[in-house]
Amino acid sequence: MIKNIIKKSFLNRFDDHADLQIYNIWLARYELIKKSGRQPFIPDMPEKYFSQNDEDGYTLKINERFKGSLESFVEIGVGNGLENNTLLLKANGLRGLWVDAEMLPKDIVLDEKSKNFKFVKMFVTYKNINEILTMHLDKLKLKEFDVLSVDIDSDDLKVIDSITSKFRPKLIIAEINSKLGPIAHWSFSSVTVNTPAGDNFGVSYMSLKKTLAAKRYRYLAMNAGTGLNAFFIDDAYSKLFPELDLDINFVPPLYRWPKRMFGFSSYALVNSILNG
Repeated sequence: MIKNIIKKSFLNRFDDHADLQIYNIWLARYELIKKSGRQPFIPDMPEKYFSQNDEDGYTLKINERFKGSLESFVEIGVGNGLENNTLLLKANGLRGLWVDAEMLPKDIVLDEKSKNFKFVKMFVTYKNINEILTMHLDKLKLKEFDVLSVDIDSDDLKVIDSITSKFRPKLIIAEINSKLGPIAHWSFSSVTVNTPAGDNFGVSYMSLKKTLAAKRYRYLAMNAGTGLNAFFIDDAYSKLFPELDLDINFVPPLYRWPKRMFGFSSYALVNSILNG
């Protein structure tokens, strides 16, 4: 009993120390990136509320530029519902749709009559995604949506390409396989299987940037903390982002993030946000 208490106390202190070290690395990355000028659009400091890493800070900063004109979202690949890119947007009054191949945990209890939020359990492919979105956006009385976030760890490029062939979100947030660096043209192929390291997924930075540029989306930023998500803006709104006229470069990946220091989301709070 006493040994277990001591062990738990030691592990907690170790986790706290590790968190602090990683956060200090994040802060150093922010300062280095600011000084280098490689990412002109960057928050003052790392901000994580419900996102996996520091993506929330970017989403809030972008939302401020739109001055309230972002009203709806779609997120594909939401995990357990406690940690993703659009929960904060829902808390800030946007309405939207979540899609995931797995059910949300039983502790998340949704109001089926809600007119501003829906969850759909469905395995997404580039062939079925637009039918799924059209059907369920209609239930929210939406024909279009403003924010798209995609993180499905598979054929993300084809899914995003398919969605943007039918819909026109103002902001796209997409996971990048940053391990491939800044110039590789690569995307996941369903004829292969994930490697034990789990690095055979998604799309390279350059492949996604090139695909979206052809559809008049402009690359705005990658999150400085880990360099694992990229943000793209519809060119029609480029005047809101003067940084787009500057050189915006790639951010190398860092596969470390604080586990405890930003706190944990409770099911009670998430239920309140989703059903509010």
